[in-house]
Amino acid sequence: MKNLLKAILLSVIVLLSFSRSYAQKEKIDKKAARIAAVQKMIDTADFVFYAQKAYPQHGNATNLSDNYSFTASNGEIDCLLPYFGTVQVASMDFTDQGVKFNTKDFDYFVQQKDFGWNVLFKPNSKTGVAMKDVKEITMSIKTNKTASLQLSFANRERIVFDGIIEKAKGKG
Repeated sequence: MKNLLKAILLSVIVLLSFSRSYAQKEKIDKKAARIAAVQKMIDTADFVFYAQKAYPQHGNATNLSDNYSFTASNGEIDCLLPYFGTVQVASMDFTDQGVKFNTKDFDYFVQQKDFGWNVLFKPNSKTGVAMKDVKEITMSIKTNKTASLQLSFANRERIVFDGIIEKAKGKG
């Protein structure tokens, strides 16, 4: 009877350890798949950054609605972000508010880090009022899809946004 009880107890322990190691392997596999998906979005420059919070250089952080984004897809970047800060050269166009532009003329650089990736967009196009002002867009993207985006300007104070990235939805 003792041998039977020992055999049952040993079987239960083996089964529990096997199921635990299987669950850990499954969790690791899911994390590796998520990281690979983010890596693919970055390598192909095919993602949308949804800004959730803005940090102007001077002033308080501001929570944002879900209407602001920065998209990199199909070889172009499309930016629709708010701006809070000092502008040295104001636009005479009162409808020109925030940072709005679309261009296919930009350089794209990626650097992998321990925590994720640093991504740099350098627009080359000088068309449009906003484009004349944007020097570079720097992103820090983590493996869990959280990201920060910094806009640097020629005639404005820089501004930083926190948010998330997702795969860009195809056009058409």
